Amino acid sequence: MKKHTKLIALMLAAITVLCLLAACGDRKQTEEGANTDPAASATPAPTDAPTGAPSGEHDGHNHEDEDLSKISIGRVGTVEYTMEDYFNIYQAYAPYAAYMTDMEGMIKGQLIETGALLTRCDELGIELDEDDEKALAERVDEELEYALSQMMIDQSIEGEQAIREARFRELESVLAEHGYTVERYLEEVRGDLTKTMRIEKLQQLEADKVEISPDGAERYYNEALVADKEKFESDPEAFTSQYEAYIKGGGRCPLYTPEDMFNVKHLLIQYENMDVVSETVEGFFGEEQLGRIAAVRSALEAGISFEDFYNKYVASSEYNDDTVFATDADAELSEQELAAYLPFREHGYTMNERLLNYYFDGFSVGSCLLYYGENWKLPEDIEFYAGSSDDLIGDYEVKFHETTDGVGIVECRSYTAGGGVHFIFISERLESGETKIDLGNDSDPVYASVFDEYKKKTLDESFAALLEEWKQNTVVELDEELIAHYVEAYFGGSEAPQG
Repeated sequence: MKKHTKLIALMLAAITVLCLLAACGDRKQTEEGANTDPAASATPAPTDAPTGAPSGEHDGHNHEDEDLSKISIGRVGTVEYTMEDYFNIYQAYAPYAAYMTDMEGMIKGQLIETGALLTRCDELGIELDEDDEKALAERVDEELEYALSQMMIDQSIEGEQAIREARFRELESVLAEHGYTVERYLEEVRGDLTKTMRIEKLQQLEADKVEISPDGAERYYNEALVADKEKFESDPEAFTSQYEAYIKGGGRCPLYTPEDMFNVKHLLIQYENMDVVSETVEGFFGEEQLGRIAAVRSALEAGISFEDFYNKYVASSEYNDDTVFATDADAELSEQELAAYLPFREHGYTMNERLLNYYFDGFSVGSCLLYYGENWKLPEDIEFYAGSSDDLIGDYEVKFHETTDGVGIVECRSYTAGGGVHFIFISERLESGETKIDLGNDSDPVYASVFDEYKKKTLDESFAALLEEWKQNTVVELDEELIAHYVEAYFGGSEAPQG
């Protein structure tokens, strides 16, 4: 998901939940956590609005109809904050409050950081130019389109224009539930993004002053290699996380690979009741699923080349319920979904016997039986969540197949929600040991990855040090007593304000 300001993230989370509740009953929805980037904090511009009541007048004050955007809680440098600014952040983090030891302190820290950054922008005269304003308009449009894409509407509506209008009406309705209009929502989006873009320009201005050199990249590589070797040798899951981030374009290439890391792909035929399968609800197959399983199994038993097996079954959404590999379903995917699928479609899912609890139970067991051999047993020091017996082949209804050109395929069954019958094959065996690198060669993808991460780390550390300096030199005047009073009034037993 794209990065949003905290206010935007909050609004979109609320929009999505309300729409899903309205359209899908009790259908579950998982939302991304709030963005913690200080450059993305919700910080409306300085205002001449009246300040809050003096400290001595807090008790007994009626807050029911107050406009929180007109209650000043003080300043950080040149930035004036209102109670609305504070609540925007508070509400965004409210779902995670139970996991925080000092949420109020964290929010205060964010206000100070963002205030210090914008104050520095003011001191240097950093504003948006004509090109920036055009880019800003495009980013606001993108946020609107993203919000619209989250709207649940009647699926019988046809026509691009009619669908967009229906989504727009739904967005208006959902925003109104929070005391917002589309115009106000976009105004706040624009305000937040303006501040974000000013801070981005400040970051770039400071980045241009930092020395980035091949020698520095080599020093970084030597340190990272030692760290990777120590970490990944004892923790294959840490390797897998970094490897997956790398193939998705979001992280540095792992510089060391533990023993027995391999990638697998599969054909999955899911239970008809896959959404409700659990320890107490058994999965079952309908006639359609049973027919697909029988067709695939018959083809493998009769003899089929791997290429034909892949093209006819794995890459076909008619057979494969894992659309990561079903290429004929690409037209139905969004750009974001397709971008997320492609790395796994190319490489497969990373596996090792230490990753048994990383995937579906049967998928993990079947993959390991295929890689390590039919006599493989569960490692004694791993508490496998499925609690399998010693008869893994019987427990997971494992069958071994082989294509006419010698590719091994294991058929197995998983018993968790979303599971079913898998036909698994090994797509890559990752070479263990130190990753080969051509230091100084920009065309080497491993070196390019190392250099990019070294550059990012160097710039981040440099900017973090500057931020600490700016914070120390920025005057902070926040009325913590007033803040505490309103937090108690709205979150200490009554509902949070709605905009």
